[in-house]
Amino acid sequence: MAEPPRMPPELFRFATTERADLHTAVLHAFAEAAGRLETALTPAGLRTLLPAGACGERDLAAALRKLTAWGLLDAVFDHASGFGSAEAYQRESVQYALTERGEAALAGLRHATAALSSSGSSSGASSLPSSGALHTAVLDAVAERLRELDDLLRDPAPDHGRDRRVFTALRELECHLDGLQADAARFTAGLRRLLRPGGPEPDANVVYLRETVAYLQEYVTGLDRRRDAVAQALEAVARHGVDLLHTRALAGADLPPPLAGQDPVAAWLEERAARWEALRAWFAAEDGGARRLHDVARQAVVALLESLDRIAGARRRPSGAAADFRALARWFAAAPTEDDAHRLWDAAFGLGPARHAHLGHADPELVPAGVPWARAEPVEVSALLRSRGRTERMGRTGRVRDVTVLRAERRARAARERAALEAAWSSLTTTGSAGPPSAVAPASPHPDGPPSSGAGGPGLSGGSVLGAAGAGGAGPSGIGAMRLSRLGELDHDGLGRLLDLLGRALAERPDSTGFRRAVTADGRIEIVLRDPEDGAVAELCTPEGRFRGPDYLIDLRAPGQSREATPAAHGRAVGA
Repeated sequence: MAEPPRMPPELFRFATTERADLHTAVLHAFAEAAGRLETALTPAGLRTLLPAGACGERDLAAALRKLTAWGLLDAVFDHASGFGSAEAYQRESVQYALTERGEAALAGLRHATAALSSSGSSSGASSLPSSGALHTAVLDAVAERLRELDDLLRDPAPDHGRDRRVFTALRELECHLDGLQADAARFTAGLRRLLRPGGPEPDANVVYLRETVAYLQEYVTGLDRRRDAVAQALEAVARHGVDLLHTRALAGADLPPPLAGQDPVAAWLEERAARWEALRAWFAAEDGGARRLHDVARQAVVALLESLDRIAGARRRPSGAAADFRALARWFAAAPTEDDAHRLWDAAFGLGPARHAHLGHADPELVPAGVPWARAEPVEVSALLRSRGRTERMGRTGRVRDVTVLRAERRARAARERAALEAAWSSLTTTGSAGPPSAVAPASPHPDGPPSSGAGGPGLSGGSVLGAAGAGGAGPSGIGAMRLSRLGELDHDGLGRLLDLLGRALAERPDSTGFRRAVTADGRIEIVLRDPEDGAVAELCTPEGRFRGPDYLIDLRAPGQSREATPAAHGRAVGA
């Protein structure tokens, strides 16, 4: 880190004295005269530039002596001019001019005044960081000046006109960089004040916060592209050589002749090299100012959006007990007198003594009419009167609803649903008359397929699809395993239940024999499934259309009706 510059101790002394206003006015008068190229002023000429009635002659003379003693003004005696009298000589022979230290103090004063006036002297949560801005036009101008320098340096032939254009383009670059850095610093400082710990208050200007988010998002969107364009232009100029650039600019700078013992050329070239390195560091470095500005803008967008959400939540949230008590505390603090505080207490809490003049004793004759209420026996007060403000009323017991019909309807609906479910399973597992799926007869093992249900059980065949396959003329009786294609036609609900069974089976891992087993959700039907080794395709017809899929070998049964199966037999099952 570079060592900070040391300021002369008397540089800003003029702004800390009792006559600081007069000292500041005098410096501003010299600045106004410098704008008209008047480098020296007499006390009489200075008085014409000061506000009317700002000071007397003695006060002005004392202020000039102070400023001269602090090194801000230089007193010069004019002995060459002719003066008509001694008084004119004393009055007009002394002229005052700003020294280099005075010019620096005046520049600092102007900078401080501009910074304070642009910020509006506001430190509120919703103050706009208007003292700075993020100008995308400046970034475009920097890229254009660099491209112009690249074009000018392409011609190595000496040309004073082109050298002057190189000088002006380089100076514009430096001015753009100064303005960009200053504006970015002021803008980020304003964002920091806006996003101070705790964030904006709930009463902050939400419209302004949203506009700031949109402003930052628009700037961030094109910042990377513009930064890359500037970095590429910097590389193009650097290929010609930075020393050549500064030499050409020096030829077009038209520097004044040097004083004795001074070398303005070396100082000028050193300053240009430092400014060029600052420009390169701002745009070309990975951790340069443009990259940091991009990160700061993105973080500010996130923080502002979080603040907007917090403000919106605070405005939507209803008033709670804590907020009510805080408001009540403020009212108590603002109460003019103690009596007003008591009235506020009574209105807020209503905790005064209860009066129930309309209540009487159970036997009013036992209490004489002349007994004061303070000495009479207490009257029982209903808790409902205390909590709800009304007395109890004894009425008839409510009529109990008769739900007999409702229960009968629910039982009938449940029976219908159960019958429909069993009918659906029956239509899926058998085409003949059969008992419910639970009435499955014992079956014997068969060497040519997976275990199957007995006749009348939940098989899938004509007569008993998994059991009596011989009824369809396709295989011997007692073979429970069958191909999926043997089902032929199904209704739409039956197809849905079959697909549910197939899906459950396919979701299971096959055992060592290659079969997959699954059970329905109610545990009433078990399916045993094996993939077709011959790659056959089954086609089932429903009133809604046709379904095509692998011709699986399937067997449906009630759980517990298992028996040994031969894994190699599914090719000889019914329908194979």
